[in-house]
Amino acid sequence: MEDEDDVYTASIDELISNFRSALIALVPVAERARMVWADAMEQHYEWEKLQQAVFNAFVAQPIAMDRGRDDAQLPLSTYDIDVADYSPMSWISCQSSLEEDLALVRLVTHEHPFDIVQAAKVDSENFQRSSVVEIPYERSSFCYIRRMRDGKAVRISNIEAVE
Repeated sequence: MEDEDDVYTASIDELISNFRSALIALVPVAERARMVWADAMEQHYEWEKLQQAVFNAFVAQPIAMDRGRDDAQLPLSTYDIDVADYSPMSWISCQSSLEEDLALVRLVTHEHPFDIVQAAKVDSENFQRSSVVEIPYERSSFCYIRRMRDGKAVRISNIEAVE
């Protein structure tokens, strides 16, 4: 039987918020180490690896440990990787009043650290990326699109991660 201390309950919004907060907290350290972090095209290689590790810890791993997981689910798309074809994967969906169901690609910096969500428009029929858009983080909400091998997709707003 599970101990409630071993269950982490969170919304996908909370997971992404925690991830963003962790990145913001790392900015002064990265600057002291002279790592370029704010320019998505010129980021220091070690910053990219650091972002991926933070994403894995705060987002991917809790999702992977969700009580509702299924062995038939497709893997989560990798953070900060431009993907042309989303058919072999699940993804974090970003919604705003501007767009419907976009796949999170990365958080970028315009005026403040990580204030913009860069997301891909994904065709609902063939799962191909058609374009990438930018949305203010503050106007975004997130969920997890759990895609299954049989083609079904389930929209997940909350997880219960069990160790």
